[in-house]
Amino acid sequence: MVAKGKVVTQFFSQGSKGGSLGGELFAWSKGEGPVVFNSSTMVFEKNKGIITFSEGVKAFQGTNIVWADKIIIHQEEGLLKAEGGVKSVLPQKAASEGEGEQSSSEELLEITSAAMVYHKPNGPIRYFNTVTANKNGLSIKADKLDLILDSKGEELVEAIAQGGVKVYQGTKGAEGDKGVFDFKEEKLTLTGNEVRFIEEGVVSYTGNILTIFLKNDRMILNARKDERVESIHKPPTEKK
Repeated sequence: MVAKGKVVTQFFSQGSKGGSLGGELFAWSKGEGPVVFNSSTMVFEKNKGIITFSEGVKAFQGTNIVWADKIIIHQEEGLLKAEGGVKSVLPQKAASEGEGEQSSSEELLEITSAAMVYHKPNGPIRYFNTVTANKNGLSIKADKLDLILDSKGEELVEAIAQGGVKVYQGTKGAEGDKGVFDFKEEKLTLTGNEVRFIEEGVVSYTGNILTIFLKNDRMILNARKDERVESIHKPPTEKK
């Protein structure tokens, strides 16, 4: 079956969390209404259980959104692939200010890449090629990024970035080979043969393991055994 024009396709939940796409764009978005795909072309290969949406695709359920040039669904495998100009917006619960407090506010995790693959329900959600992730003023750039889910596939546990990892937050920046972001602790750990941290362009630190605690704006830089942390301070340029 082929449909062209302003194609709108909806999936409704039937209570199943395995196999086909079912009624959830992501496992945690269950119950937020139907999954809606807007596209210019839709091709359904019934004998293979494959649906291909192409030409300016937008898939959404509630506030969970994915844009791409093409989205392919393998129904029996519960597999979703997005290709070309991929952008996803995933709402995250904001951390509570104190113990016992429950915050209803949300922060948005925005990720752009050339491709994305998600095997429902447990993931991971994998982004490839020139990946950029932004969350609450923190920006991470890498060759590849995996979103790791809990055992039920309902919450994000970690984001693992690999390959030429660069991190930016305000006037601060860091570089390394691998970065792991802990969503619960709001902690980023950057590792590599040479991890660099630069603050306001005048202070540079080099080590092997950099841990950034976003909640209290604190960082710890360590070196491996038999190595040392190096710091370079550039004097401010005198104004004439």
